[in-house]
Amino acid sequence: MAFNRRHYVPIVKWKQGEQRALETLAATSKERLTPLIEIAPIDWDFENEVQRKQWTST
Repeated sequence: MAFNRRHYVPIVKWKQGEQRALETLAATSKERLTPLIEIAPIDWDFENEVQRKQWTST
């Protein structure tokens, strides 16, 4: 893998649509990119000491 002007590094928030878009890329396209995945912080309910939202992976 060579990083040059033709190599693409997208910043993705790793939501379901972005996951599926990367999964469906052709192998030749996948070879020319390296996604930088930004994972959103977990919302915390400090009063009840639990997560406000549950993270689920597909």
